[in-house]
Amino acid sequence: MASKRRADLESTVHRCNGRHAGPCALALMLSTAFGLGALCSRLTISHSAVPASKNGAESQFELRGPPDKTELGNSGWTLLHTLAANFADVPSLREQRAVEVFMRALGELYPCKLCAAHLRAYMAANAVAADSRERLSLWMCEAHNDVNRRNGKETFFCDLGVLDHRWKDCGCNGKNSTH
Repeated sequence: MASKRRADLESTVHRCNGRHAGPCALALMLSTAFGLGALCSRLTISHSAVPASKNGAESQFELRGPPDKTELGNSGWTLLHTLAANFADVPSLREQRAVEVFMRALGELYPCKLCAAHLRAYMAANAVAADSRERLSLWMCEAHNDVNRRNGKETFFCDLGVLDHRWKDCGCNGKNSTH
C-alpha cells in the first residue's frame, strides 16, 4: 500500500503544473497524508473544527502556489509604504539605522533577483531618507515611482497627505488590533 501511495505521489508530481517541489509538492503531501486524492496549485480544505463565520459559511483556508512577480511586488510595496507611513516622526538613530539595514537586506534578499538589483541601484543613487517619517514616506513613494517608470506604469502623486490617507494607521497599534 505504501509503495502504491508513493507511486501515485511521484506520478502526480510530474502532472502538477510541471513543478517538482515547493508549495505544489506540499499540497501533494497534504492531500496524500489526509487521503484527499491528488490536489495541486489551488487547494481548499474545510475545517469543521473551526467555528463558522458570522454569515454561517464554513471556515476555510487556502493553500496556493507561490506568489507571482505582481503579487509579490504588490505585497512588498504594501509593507514598505505602511512601514514608512507608521515610522517615527523623529526617529532615534537606532530606528534610522534599522530602516536602512532593512532596506539593504531587502535589496540583497528579495526573491526577484532583477528587482533586488534595481533596488540596490536605486539606493546607491538615492540614500534611504530615514531621518523622519515624512522623508521616508516620500522616499518610498519615489522609489515605487522609479519601479513603475521602469515597468511602463503610471506614477503616484507623492504627497504626504495622500500617502498618509492610504497607508497610515493600519490598525496594528490601537484598539482595533487583533494580533
